Amino acid sequence: MFGKGSRLMSDYSWLESNVGPLVPIEAVVTIPNSLNVDAGQQFTLLRSIERNLEQSPNVIAVTSCLDFLPETNLPVDGELAASFHDNLATVSGAGYFNVSGMASHWRLTAHVTARGNLNYGDVLRDLRASLSADSDFSLHEGCTVQLSGLMPLVHEIQSQLLHDLFASFLTAFVLIAVLMTIVQAGFVAGVLSMIPNVVPALALFGFLGWIEHPIDIGSIMTASVAMGIAVDDTLHFLTFFTRRLSAGATRTEAVYSAYKHCGRAMIQTTLICGAGLAIFALSDFIPTARFAWMMVALLTCAIIGDLLILPAILLSPVGIVFEHRRPSRELGCMISPPDSGFSLRATELINSVPPSSSAADSTTSQV
Repeated sequence: MFGKGSRLMSDYSWLESNVGPLVPIEAVVTIPNSLNVDAGQQFTLLRSIERNLEQSPNVIAVTSCLDFLPETNLPVDGELAASFHDNLATVSGAGYFNVSGMASHWRLTAHVTARGNLNYGDVLRDLRASLSADSDFSLHEGCTVQLSGLMPLVHEIQSQLLHDLFASFLTAFVLIAVLMTIVQAGFVAGVLSMIPNVVPALALFGFLGWIEHPIDIGSIMTASVAMGIAVDDTLHFLTFFTRRLSAGATRTEAVYSAYKHCGRAMIQTTLICGAGLAIFALSDFIPTARFAWMMVALLTCAIIGDLLILPAILLSPVGIVFEHRRPSRELGCMISPPDSGFSLRATELINSVPPSSSAADSTTSQV
């Protein structure tokens, strides 16, 4: 989450070098009372689980209730049982042991380093696989072990956030596509107008996946934000393009006019937004830094899509679907030079209407 040179990581390094690892993973072992497992068997089971946790290459140390209890191979009965009972009160107060109405719960803490580029999801999967393969644990049917604690919770939260952010991107795409379909008065035109808005995200995230670059919350958030900014430029360009088509221009003339009218404003918008976000790329908080440079990259790809891909689509054979805005040639409309609007050939229109004799007589009598 933070860069290697940040103050926080420097403090983490000092604490781990002089105190111990800082990331805990809690393993809660539940033993139902119905199994009638005595104290000695429970300790044997806990030692087996502790050894499994210690064998993981990512686990530096394990703390459990066994650290507070005397080690012995003798049966736990008589005075020894009383001694264990007295120690269990201490263990329970430390939070390593708890008894409910139906089961006994034991807690073991595996300590993992906060330094390096550990994938804590992989660490959790390795620990679960190791515990499920424990032969001593499998002999006690009904016993369960569950990994919990802050780190598994944060991992689950991040996984859910990534899933929800991806779902929000798809939702935003569908809603914007519906809106563009309505604005362009055609399903095919609406879908085609979404291509320049989706291609930048697909290209950039595809490239990151190809080079196996990690994706975090800060990175995935950029997809929806960048598409929302890119669709503004797309709508700006298409609005002026269809306006020129309505004036009677050809598609080539309309694209040329849209370039002259919108191109500079679109580039300025990209530069302003990119420069404002680029400053956060210097942040020590990695998700914020990744969000910044990802936004700059996506905005750059978006302006390329709007100024290259969109005009290419409009001038290609499929661009004919946008010509529903063109007026009929039979109405005698003509287009004047680009900046002077358009005018109708009024003389042709008047001459095309047959004169009415009654109207002519009425006019003569009035004169």
